[in-house]
This record gives sequence, C-alpha cells and structure tokens, in this order.
Amino acid sequence: MIYGEKRKHQLFKVNYTINYKSGKFYTKTRETYAYSELGAISTIKWLHGTDDIDINFVQAFGKFSNYESYPDNHCVYDK
Repeated sequence: MIYGEKRKHQLFKVNYTINYKSGKFYTKTRETYAYSELGAISTIKWLHGTDDIDINFVQAFGKFSNYESYPDNHCVYDK
C-alpha cells in the first residue's frame, strides 16, 4: 500500500468470546468491514467496550465494499 492511495474495505468474519466476571462466557460471530484484520479486531473490541474479549479467529471473505476511501487512522476500522 502506498501512502495516499485509495482503498476498499474488506468483509471479515470475526469469532470472539466474551468472558464475564461470574465465570460464564458467550461466543459470537460477527461480520464487519475493515481495511485489515487488525481493523476488524479493533471494531469488535470498540463495540463491546470494557468487556474481557478473546478473539478466536478472523476470516477474510475476499468481498470488498463498493466505494474507495483514503485510510486516515482516525476511525476504528481504518487500521
């Protein structure tokens, strides 16, 4: 990637586990758009705030969004 280059967001499937203080846990899979796996993980952690989250796996689908934009690292998914 070259600085200043327009990029498209890619669709990622993220499987994660939320660990509660009581010892219970909840596993969920969510699809999100981001530039990279790091951005997809950041989006999930941002959505759940201060919860204790373990990322099980991140899978890229190879499907991209319809528009291009400049990554600026000011948004959660722009990493």
